[in-house]
Amino acid sequence: MKYRIQIQQIFGGNWSNFADATANAEWLQCDNIKPRTRAQGFAALEKKANEYSNGAPHRLVMIRPSGSWEVIETITRGTAYFPAPEAPAMVDYVVTLKSTYSHTTKVHQVEAASATDAGQKAIAAQGGGAEWVIADLQISPASPAPVVIPMGGYDFVDCTGQTSPTFAPVAVPELKIDALLYAGRKMQANAKIERRIVANLIAYLAFHGWTVSSVYDGEEDEPASDMVSAMELIFNLDEARLYFFKDVEGVRHPPSVYIVLGNGVDCLADWNYAKDDADGFNRVMEGFNTEDYV
Repeated sequence: MKYRIQIQQIFGGNWSNFADATANAEWLQCDNIKPRTRAQGFAALEKKANEYSNGAPHRLVMIRPSGSWEVIETITRGTAYFPAPEAPAMVDYVVTLKSTYSHTTKVHQVEAASATDAGQKAIAAQGGGAEWVIADLQISPASPAPVVIPMGGYDFVDCTGQTSPTFAPVAVPELKIDALLYAGRKMQANAKIERRIVANLIAYLAFHGWTVSSVYDGEEDEPASDMVSAMELIFNLDEARLYFFKDVEGVRHPPSVYIVLGNGVDCLADWNYAKDDADGFNRVMEGFNTEDYV
């Protein structure tokens, strides 16, 4: 399971059941806080609520592998409540969506009551999913008092609890190197964990648009075009650097993951990425939790 701390503003009264209070709620912030366990989540939730004691409620959300989510705990002390607003006037918005997988952009004109609603409608019209983020959002010139609303690539999908396509874990392929290394003996638990982690890392990055390109063995790069060829090389070494490729304009150096075998769940020692995370590799890697494959 994955956990996340979310911040929310509630409209229309002091509800006791915040798990069902999404209909009249507006997301103000979706913090990049991803506790590994429920206990860490409670601690992080308490800390964040203390930092922002006046304002929106905070809640710990559990995200299942299927993409469905569940509210675990809500902290509401110091919360400022507002009366439910009257139905706002609908305005035409022009929303530009940018693909995180390619250079593709799509423009949608939608009628909505707020910028948040407009962004959500545009992503829904595009088919939803984690691929699309808001690159720009403006009130249409046809509407009164046109203004530009900078969104800074804010991903509404992550912050509204909508279910988007999620990565499905994969099985470890049979490796020729394992038949040699473990002929007549049993594979250790740590070795099995490392194979699950590496296989799912490769599949997870492929899900987000990165393909395997090579394995550096400490002396030279060996080409690897898929999961099996990469794993055959990696598990014949004590440590390796696994390189990935994604065609992103302005990114010269491919990202890589440094793998040290023998460490079990901590086998992913480090990774490199482009300056300012121009291709989003670091953001995607931060979403990969090795403990999911123990």
